[in-house]
Amino acid sequence: MFESGKYIAYANLATGTAATAVVWSALPIVGRLYFHQYDTGGLEAGAKTWGTSSDDIDEGSGALVDLVRSMAEPDWSGDSRMAFQQWVDNFADDFRADRLLAKTTGAVLYASAALLYAFIVYNSTLVMRIALIAKRVIAASLAGPPTFFLAQAAASMEVAKLYAELIKQEARSDTVMHGLTGALGAVLAATVAHDTATGSGEGLRDLSQATVTQLPLIAWGAANRFERDVTADAISGTGRAGRFSLLQGLAVPKGLTDVFGQSYLLTGQVVPEQREDGTYGL
Repeated sequence: MFESGKYIAYANLATGTAATAVVWSALPIVGRLYFHQYDTGGLEAGAKTWGTSSDDIDEGSGALVDLVRSMAEPDWSGDSRMAFQQWVDNFADDFRADRLLAKTTGAVLYASAALLYAFIVYNSTLVMRIALIAKRVIAASLAGPPTFFLAQAAASMEVAKLYAELIKQEARSDTVMHGLTGALGAVLAATVAHDTATGSGEGLRDLSQATVTQLPLIAWGAANRFERDVTADAISGTGRAGRFSLLQGLAVPKGLTDVFGQSYLLTGQVVPEQREDGTYGL
């Protein structure tokens, strides 16, 4: 359903960048279009995978319970049977907790895909409006330089309003995304807490081990995000990179190369590789 999101985002960036050849003041919006490149189809596929995992866990839990129930009491009784039954009950609880976590992860990924897809489509409406502004500027330029510069001034005011609308929409989207992330974090924390409270520290150990083994990937992700943010700011002429027209001139082709080459210029060259044991290394 959301596979086209990535390609619509590509089109938004390409069209918006082309429009800046006429509407110079649209560069800040192009910087945000570079920032908002999302693979919504990948998120949707991930959601389906987690949903399938949840069903598999549910099936495995049911099979375990049925197996234990099939063992008649006369065939096996005593302390060993009671100890085994207790172990199975705890194991079934773990199954239920894992199923809830898998279902929540799938739901969060799907909701994220839907939200980001809607945001990409919203960006398309902004790009179409910028294209219409560019058309008016081109038409005005035919009447001579004075009219052209007046049209540029009017375009700058219109684009400033569009940029303000975009920033507001970003804030709304961020609020929802943070809520989804918080919901997933709460379920994960509850799962680990329950596991710890019932006397088994496996959940906490697994979380700690997963964090440690994936540290190279986490560090790379942070660097990757930093490169994206700095490039977006440089294109827009705002934020960390400052406001320099020369820097913008260098940042725009870099941004296009990053997106259409599907790899960031710097951090894209050092992607951590997963080893056979599940750990990561450069």
